Amino acid sequence: MIKINNYLISYPYIYPVCPLSIDHAKIMLIADIHARLARKEGKNVCFPIATHYSGVTAEKSINNLNSNDDNIKKKELDKFITNYKTPRNVVFNFKDPTQLLDYYSAQTIYDLKRLSISCDYDNYYKTTEKDYEQFITTIFDIYDSKGLLIKNKNNFLALNYDDKLWRENTFSYLLNLN
Repeated sequence: MIKINNYLISYPYIYPVCPLSIDHAKIMLIADIHARLARKEGKNVCFPIATHYSGVTAEKSINNLNSNDDNIKKKELDKFITNYKTPRNVVFNFKDPTQLLDYYSAQTIYDLKRLSISCDYDNYYKTTEKDYEQFITTIFDIYDSKGLLIKNKNNFLALNYDDKLWRENTFSYLLNLN
């Protein structure tokens, strides 16, 4: 029997609406420590790097930057230019949420590399990409085939974290994948 010694690092992906924050760095540092320890134990570590592109914060920021209310616009400009130290010409070029997210994604990757976080930069992705959608669909299909999904109150497939037996079954399944 061949023993597969794979180790996946899973963490909340960064929502890049600002420069790398202490909270982002903390999450990545903890994940990095786990990855380095697993590698030291001889495990084949998968430590993906991704940024999360859904949410309303980026859209709200763009709306504020384009607001007809000068006070709202000034406050948003100050946030980016004064607080975040984003170059003025960059901020004035933010026309839609994707541009904002792309800019701070690039900045985040740059900062994580400067911090020597040992994630898989060559396979960086955004949660808006087709491959990510396929990845999530595959995971949900596996969970569904193992009976690890429930229908929530909106009749959508969901995970049942609140149920102790569900957690035990899920952890047992995940631990025995090798």
